[in-house]
Amino acid sequence: MLRFVFPVIGLLIACPGLSQKISYRYDAAGNRINRFAEIALPVRLVNFVAVAEENSTTIRWETAEEENVSHFDLERSSDGLSWHRIAEVYSRQHEDTPFPGYKYVDADPPPGRNFYRLKITDEDGFLAYSKLESVFMLPELRLYPNPVKDYLKVESPFKMVVSYEVVAPDGRVVLRGRLGQENLVYLGALSPAFYIVRFTLASGQAFTRRIVKE
Repeated sequence: MLRFVFPVIGLLIACPGLSQKISYRYDAAGNRINRFAEIALPVRLVNFVAVAEENSTTIRWETAEEENVSHFDLERSSDGLSWHRIAEVYSRQHEDTPFPGYKYVDADPPPGRNFYRLKITDEDGFLAYSKLESVFMLPELRLYPNPVKDYLKVESPFKMVVSYEVVAPDGRVVLRGRLGQENLVYLGALSPAFYIVRFTLASGQAFTRRIVKE
């Protein structure tokens, strides 16, 4: 009786570090008969981070080694289960920079929790995945008027307590408080400048917005 062996390539999640590819072999009946690790994929991630900005997410990653890498697919998910690609970034291994750094801005992330990961593909078609990064996007938080002279109006969808800090250009916190029923922040006593307003939910999650004080 003849017995056929078919190689099937699986995936190993990198967390982060030197990524590997895992191979499985099956017989003609579809039964897996062995499992073994092959050579490592030629990429090592130094870091992979996602940071929430005002209305976008900035994703950065850096590699220490790249050889035979084709491209990176940046994927996003709202539940960590269903993923879709939002960007394809080709390897810069042949450029002069010895340790390439990459950056992508997700300009329109949906409100709520967003997960990000990298799918790394080498030129032979083998795959590996990075660790997961997540950010929480504040839905439709609006500040107006901006520029502002006296009272800043905050439109927030949250019914929970929201505290705030106003940070001056030199990094000093010049104002602290909590939003009341009218969601107003009085800025009339501050000098004209650019400021950062940092909002913190009762859960501890923090978000920032930039404003101009006239």
